[in-house]
Amino acid sequence: MNSMSTAAIMDQQEFPGELSETEQTHTEYALEESKGGAPSIWRSLMHLKLLLPYVSKLLPILEGNFSSALAPVPAARMEKLDLSEIHSAVETVNRGFLDLQAGNRDIRTQVQEQSTQLRRIDDQLIRLRESTERNTMEHQELVEDLRSASKLVRGLSTVMIVLMIVVTAMVAFMLLHSRH
Repeated sequence: MNSMSTAAIMDQQEFPGELSETEQTHTEYALEESKGGAPSIWRSLMHLKLLLPYVSKLLPILEGNFSSALAPVPAARMEKLDLSEIHSAVETVNRGFLDLQAGNRDIRTQVQEQSTQLRRIDDQLIRLRESTERNTMEHQELVEDLRSASKLVRGLSTVMIVLMIVVTAMVAFMLLHSRH
């Protein structure tokens, strides 16, 4: 490390002011190491140099002057922003949001219409089921009436056949008695 440090020192002596802060710090540390001995005041100052930006922000706060610590950046430092692009992007987003709201309203009305149509269809299905149940009951009553009527017809036909047989037998008996 000493060879690199001495090279950096030599470069600094040839071209002063061209090294970055970190290179200068390393160069100064290298000079101090080449001298040997205990840490000097110079090394302590170099540590403070690194903390200086933070201390400058903290001092107004420690003094109780919050306004200067939190003061806005001067206008000279602020760059002028092109707000037209942001404005057009906001307008595009607003248009998209309005389109989304309109689409949402359309969907909501369609859902409401479909729900009323579903209620109507449900009511029609209930009426259809009720009428089907009534028709089924009437059909069952009709089937029972037809069964009872068929039993009656069978009974009457049986009685008629029996009566015809009896009448035929009487006629045959009378014919046989009248010839004798």
